[in-house]
Amino acid sequence: MSAIAPVYNQDFLEGVVGVDITVGNLLKEISKLKVPWGGYLMLVSHDMKIMVLPPEAEHDFDTHALSTPAMSNAGEVKAESLDLAQTLETRELAAALALHQRGNTEVVLRGRTHLVSWAEVQPAGWRLLAVADEEDVMAATNNLASHYRNIGYLMIAGLVMFYLAFFTYMWVRARTLSHNLRRPIRDIGAMLGEIGNGQWHPVRARSAIRELDEMAGNVLAMGAQLSFSEIRRNNAQSRLNLVVESVTAGLWEYRLDMDCLSLSEEFCKRFGVPATLLERPRFYEHVDREDVPALDLALSALRSGSASVIDLELRLLRPDGSSIWFLCRGRLIDAPDQKVSLAAGTFVDIDTLKQVEEDLRRRTLEAQGVSKAKSRFISSMSHELRTPLNSIHGFAQLLRMQTTDDQEEAKSLDEILGASQHLAHLVDDLLDWSSLQAETPRVQLRVLEVNGLMRECAEMVRSQAKAAGLDLELQITSPALSVLADARRLRQILLNLLSNAIKYNRPHGRLLMGAAPGGDGRVELFVEDGGAGISAELQGALFEPFQRLGKENTAIQGTGIGLALCRELATLMNGSMGLVSESGVGSRFWVDLPEGSTVPTVRKRLLSLCFVGNDEATLRCLEHTLAGLVQLSHGLLAQCVAQIQRDSAPDVMLIDCDALGDGLVDALYALRRAAGGDQTPLILLCTSPRAIASLGCEFQAVLKQPLDPNDLRELIHAMLQVEKPNV
Repeated sequence: MSAIAPVYNQDFLEGVVGVDITVGNLLKEISKLKVPWGGYLMLVSHDMKIMVLPPEAEHDFDTHALSTPAMSNAGEVKAESLDLAQTLETRELAAALALHQRGNTEVVLRGRTHLVSWAEVQPAGWRLLAVADEEDVMAATNNLASHYRNIGYLMIAGLVMFYLAFFTYMWVRARTLSHNLRRPIRDIGAMLGEIGNGQWHPVRARSAIRELDEMAGNVLAMGAQLSFSEIRRNNAQSRLNLVVESVTAGLWEYRLDMDCLSLSEEFCKRFGVPATLLERPRFYEHVDREDVPALDLALSALRSGSASVIDLELRLLRPDGSSIWFLCRGRLIDAPDQKVSLAAGTFVDIDTLKQVEEDLRRRTLEAQGVSKAKSRFISSMSHELRTPLNSIHGFAQLLRMQTTDDQEEAKSLDEILGASQHLAHLVDDLLDWSSLQAETPRVQLRVLEVNGLMRECAEMVRSQAKAAGLDLELQITSPALSVLADARRLRQILLNLLSNAIKYNRPHGRLLMGAAPGGDGRVELFVEDGGAGISAELQGALFEPFQRLGKENTAIQGTGIGLALCRELATLMNGSMGLVSESGVGSRFWVDLPEGSTVPTVRKRLLSLCFVGNDEATLRCLEHTLAGLVQLSHGLLAQCVAQIQRDSAPDVMLIDCDALGDGLVDALYALRRAAGGDQTPLILLCTSPRAIASLGCEFQAVLKQPLDPNDLRELIHAMLQVEKPNV
């Protein structure tokens, strides 16, 4: 290889410099280079001809297979002698050298894997290859790995020996500790067993182990605490028993699985009942015969699960045969952990209450009879007085019309007219009051304009006010107010208030009538006067009938029932009445009524009907026919009776007689004896209505099976129109 270059001194060419490098020398230098791991270097031309091949590489590259080499004296091989593309082993290497300027790969030479790395020599395009046997390269690493593997085996063997020794020591230690713990734990268990048997202060266990000794001390302290708690529990139980005995007459339990009852000891002694489990028939021997069916039905309902509570009144028999009333109450006890189904309750002595109730009922009936007799007497006497009174008043008016004011008879006639008029007012008030007490009068509520009604009342009393020296002032509302009331009754209230304000006023005193809007859709009408007023102590008795608060002996005429009558009339019109008064200043009487624009809506209560039976066709007919008219419930006889005892009796009961069969009479008697059942209307439903007439039981109507919807609807409408008496 030769390289030359000119040498200039400014613009003057002084000479030419050149270097000659022989390839042979270059190849010698390359062959002398040493590669680690027993490797070697070789040079390959751009056309994959081996230019330099050290002697140690001749075995790997099989120079005989590549070509017949012509060796030089220095050991080099001519470039054209060896071609890497000649053999299969080196063909892939030649392809890799041709594609990449630098890189590395693995080549199998003579059955051994070699690592080859190369780089391109510029600008000649040669490839300088470094070749080393893979086993020689990895020998040091493999030796190191084998060394560490042996160390790992030794460590595993050491750990196995260590853990064997450790677990042997722990096993021996555990056996020793178990032996030391066995006796203290057994003693502590014995202490707990004694405490469980009620021996609250057992002998303390001893142990050298501090934790177990502390545990024994805690168990001993627990026993002492349980002993104190047991004492408190016994005291509380004693007090509870005392309270139960003072409030109730006895306790009872009902075993549903055995169908037996047990009673408290004191109760058994009192009634001579055996203090053991009693079957129901044996217990019924100590119950009044009339109350046995109701009790049997209630206990059967508890046992069947159709009811969970029992609440009824019954009579128990003393040993001498006399009876005493008791209130029997109880319920099922929910105890999921108990296998025995149990119901428990109490017997409360209500005999005195029953006697008081009966006496009260008798006295109430007597009082109602006296009140009715009084009302009839007042009504008849008022009518008897009105007939001659009208004659006296009429003849006095005729005589007064024929007499002048200057005649002596005029004064006497005026007194007769005044007395007859006062007596007429008294009779009218008595008639109104007696009618209110006898029955609730009907009122026709409609919207009334307040201003017009007040003007009308003012004109009616204006002459009376002027005669008393008073000027009636009318307070007109703007805008006009209206109320929902009965015109005649409201006019009667206002006239009564105005009449009182005129009679009890002072000369030239204040007299005012007006109205004002109240809260929540109400209107207040009022009458004010400037009279002497009413003290706070007397205001409470003002609205009592025949009460004039000490004015009975004065010249002021009155009956004492006007204000009581006004309050009753205001209540009938959904209103109220009251007063505000101050002694020496005057009084203000007011009436509060609903506003006319807000007519109160009355919610219609549906009639409750209970169907005793399970016929699906009849039930569907009832649901379709009575939809919107009644609140329907249904069930078997026991369920309906239990519902009556638990809640209340329905308004009507419809009984399927065919389903009850021969037990119809007993069923009707059971319904009548249930609480509220004696007042419940009964409708019987059967295929043969004529056979019902011979039963001898009370009922209100009979319908034929199959049920006719029209007949049923007419009957229900008739029952809805019947008004119940208001006693």
